[in-house]
Amino acid sequence: MLGMLASSKAGHDQNKIYIVIGVTETAVLLSDGRVRPICRPKKKNRKHIQVIRRFEDGGLTERIQTGAGYNDDEIRSVISFYEQQHMNGMRVNAGGK
Repeated sequence: MLGMLASSKAGHDQNKIYIVIGVTETAVLLSDGRVRPICRPKKKNRKHIQVIRRFEDGGLTERIQTGAGYNDDEIRSVISFYEQQHMNGMRVNAGGK
């Protein structure tokens, strides 16, 4: 799960996209690179997130898993890329009737 995208299922941040940068027994540490940068991640109960398994991250997942260097700019870029693809897919599906 470390390094994967996740969507918040509950709370005031419902449907917000984060990247998992840490894992504990009951919670995950999430970063969006903006409001929740790497230095101040959001702690969220595992039950309150939905992991997004399929996305292109440019190798960010491996760097997070190995502890190699990554930064808030890269996190913002991956989240932005995912959101653009997701929104484009929704528009195509809605217009295809």
